[in-house]
Formats: sequence, structure tokens, C-alpha cells
Amino acid sequence: MNDRFDAQFTGMNDRFDEKFNIVNAQLVATNERIDQNFKVVNERFDKVDRRFDRMEERINSVEIQQSRLDERMTALDGRVDEMDAKIEGMDVRIQGMDVKIERMDAKIERMDAKIEGLSADVNELKQGRSASRTRRASVG
Repeated sequence: MNDRFDAQFTGMNDRFDEKFNIVNAQLVATNERIDQNFKVVNERFDKVDRRFDRMEERINSVEIQQSRLDERMTALDGRVDEMDAKIEGMDVRIQGMDVKIERMDAKIERMDAKIEGLSADVNELKQGRSASRTRRASVG
């Protein structure tokens, strides 16, 4: 009976070893596939990580450029304010010049009136001399 039991036990043990070896081989193959897939996934993550690094560099570059543009805009705003102040100063000067021109126009009009008056006086004097010459000529 022991022999029979030993034979059965040995047969069961052999079948168990076969099945264990099959399952073990399957697990090794599965583990190798998992390792291979993990390598592929890890490579993809590395690529994505490098892309994120490049995007972060680009974002930093854009932020630096934006900062420079902000500085330039601030400088330009200052220059525009300076130009506005200069233009306002020029407007005040122009208004002053307009007042001076109006005064000069008034003076010119007064001088024209004086000249017309003097011309009239000269004409009267000429007419008076002409009349006196005519009288002298007719008397003499």
C-alpha cells in the first residue's frame, strides 16, 4: 500500500511540478512582457517629461520677453508723457504767438490808418500847392 501511495504521490508531485513549471514559465513570460511594456511606458514618460521641460523653458522665455515688453511700454509711456508736456508747452507758446500776432495786426491797422491819414494830408498839401502855383501862375 505504501508503494501504491508513493507511486500516486510521486505522480501527483510530478504533475504538480509540470503545472508549476508551466505556470512559472507563464509568469516569467508575463513578467518579461510587463518589464518590456514598462520600458516603453517609461520611455514615453521621459519624452513627455522632456516636452514639459521644453514647454517650461518656452514659458520662461515668453515671461522674460513679456517683462522686457512691459519695461519698454513703461519707458514709452514716460516718453509719451514727456511729449504731451512738450506739446502742451508748444500750445501755450502758440497761443502767446497768436496774441502777439493779433496785437501786431492791430498795430498794422493803426499804422495803415495813420498812413492813409498822412497820405490824405500829403494829397491835400499837394493840392494846396498846386492851387497856389496855379494862382501864382495866373497872377504872375
